[in-house]
Amino acid sequence: MKKLLLLLILTLAAPALRPVVNAAPMHNVELAEQSVKVRVVHGGLELTNNSDQTLHFQIYSITGQMVKSLDLGNGSVTVDLPQGCYIVKHPKGTQKVVVR
Repeated sequence: MKKLLLLLILTLAAPALRPVVNAAPMHNVELAEQSVKVRVVHGGLELTNNSDQTLHFQIYSITGQMVKSLDLGNGSVTVDLPQGCYIVKHPKGTQKVVVR
């Protein structure tokens, strides 16, 4: 009885499993992370901007208090921060990081 019920369920569920059609290859997708990188380094964060534009970064503590706000042209900067959880907002997205 269990086998018959399982066979019936799988038979009815099969039409719902359709293959993906016209999926874009991964190499055609431009990732926002290529132009902006946020890395945890000892005692803080390293913010990198690989684009030609000046980008505005905002760093918030987990309680919502703004810790740092800066504009960064092409290049990198290290921001010293105490241990904790932070949210980094930039024009390409938002990232949660943990400084240990």
